Amino acid sequence: MGRSCNLLFDLAVFILLHHDTSLVLVPNICTDEAALLALKSHIPYHRNNILPRNWSSSTPICSWIGIICSTRHLRVTALDISRLELHGTIPPHLGNHSFLVSLRISNNSCYGELPVELAHLQRLKLISVTDQQINQLTGSIPTSIFNITMMQNIALTDSNLTGKLPITICDHLPNLEGLYLSINYLRGIIPPNLEKCRKLQILSLSLNEFIGTVPKEISVELGNLNKLQRLALTRNVFTGSVSAGIFNISTLQFLAFSENKLSGTVPSDLGRGMLILEKLYCAANILTGFISSSISNSWKLRIVDLSVNSFTGPIPESLGILRTIYLDYNRLDSRLTASIGGLHDLIEFNISSNLLSETIPQEIGNLKAATLVDLSKNIFSGKIPSILGGPDKLFNLSLAHNRLNGPIPDSFGKLLALQFLDLCYNNLSGENPKTIEALVYLKYLNFSFNKLSRVISSGGPFANATARFFLSHNALCGNSKYNVSANLPRGKRKS
Repeated sequence: MGRSCNLLFDLAVFILLHHDTSLVLVPNICTDEAALLALKSHIPYHRNNILPRNWSSSTPICSWIGIICSTRHLRVTALDISRLELHGTIPPHLGNHSFLVSLRISNNSCYGELPVELAHLQRLKLISVTDQQINQLTGSIPTSIFNITMMQNIALTDSNLTGKLPITICDHLPNLEGLYLSINYLRGIIPPNLEKCRKLQILSLSLNEFIGTVPKEISVELGNLNKLQRLALTRNVFTGSVSAGIFNISTLQFLAFSENKLSGTVPSDLGRGMLILEKLYCAANILTGFISSSISNSWKLRIVDLSVNSFTGPIPESLGILRTIYLDYNRLDSRLTASIGGLHDLIEFNISSNLLSETIPQEIGNLKAATLVDLSKNIFSGKIPSILGGPDKLFNLSLAHNRLNGPIPDSFGKLLALQFLDLCYNNLSGENPKTIEALVYLKYLNFSFNKLSRVISSGGPFANATARFFLSHNALCGNSKYNVSANLPRGKRKS
């Protein structure tokens, strides 16, 4: 290939010297080869020595690893050197690939800045420089990249980039479908002209330093993003009220704006405007008001995380077919109703740190698929339902800090997958069930501050237990390492 490129150059010079009309050399496959060799020279470290062995002028460029050429123009149209464990910089020479449509350099260790010459790639539809390891990129995103009208996807996630997005970001991106900029250090506001990217399906800006309000233009009521499927704004510094219009984007499948400083309420008809929503993350904000039962109208909804807010009122009676529910650290009151038993596919259920009261319904034992159930730090009273020993996949169960009384059910011995069991700070009494010795995977158990009796076994999970898990028990006895009496108190002995 190197020899053929030299011959082509000699021929071009010959034509220029023997014709009266002036000719300009146009880029060709030799231009692409020179750019790729420049890229190779800017990568001093190759763990597997792939590029030095494969990218050679002695072999056709279109056979090099990571290269795709068009058959019509015989030009490089795609460059994919992702996951090759390369370490180096991205040279400006890449801007000479005038036929390049796809550029992927993800999962390597690139450092330095993104060259502004990338804006010369006017046929480019995809740029992916994500998940950079060790030495990451520096500097800001060249604003000229947002002027490539053919661009469909810009993916620069987790690349250590700084700066602001241009206010005119969507003025020249009529074909943009995906903007992936999460896990960087981008700041400033979200440009309000996002509505001009009418084909946008994915907007991922999580884990940055964006400020201000969430633009109303994102909402379908006020803008034109009627193809948006995924909106990720988690862990920024957004303030103000959440626009109700966001909850009416009918095409949304994923909505996340957790860990901001957003306030206000969620709509009373939550769910009716997002029928195909699958995941909803709104945790760690300052949201208030009630959670409407209309949320079940999102019939595809599987995950809801509204934790660490200030929601009040009851847990909705109708929750669809959810698999994950996080409502912990709110101010929900009322009681847990029998309808919870209808969530047969529920895997994680956390309603810790609320004001829920009365008894735990027997129907909670119907959660056969559950792996985590956390009802701690509420005001539940009455006895622990014996049927709670039914979910055989359960590995985390916490009923701590309530007002539960009565015995620990023997049925707990059937929770064979259990690894974490916390019953501390209740009024539990009776014998410490021997069946718990069968829980061979149990790594953490805490019975402190109850009124249990019986000899503490030294077998099964108790073998590694310490005194702090049995604090303030006036009727337990056992090994001295638990700081309890060596014998049962008089009157507690069994005949």
